[in-house]
Amino acid sequence: MRAWLAAPSATRMVGPGYTTESDADHQLSDGSPAAWFDVIVHSHDVTPARFREFERPSR
Repeated sequence: MRAWLAAPSATRMVGPGYTTESDADHQLSDGSPAAWFDVIVHSHDVTPARFREFERPSR
């Protein structure tokens, strides 16, 4: 794991602001996962984003 975190890598960050027209702006290279991220989480279960309902506290 340490070797993978320290190794040079390339990745693409896809988030809410991503569009195919701006793909080049979302490419990361010339670095390592350890340099780019504070936390990396791997999950086997991935689901679409959903809005959460919440109640505002009464005043």
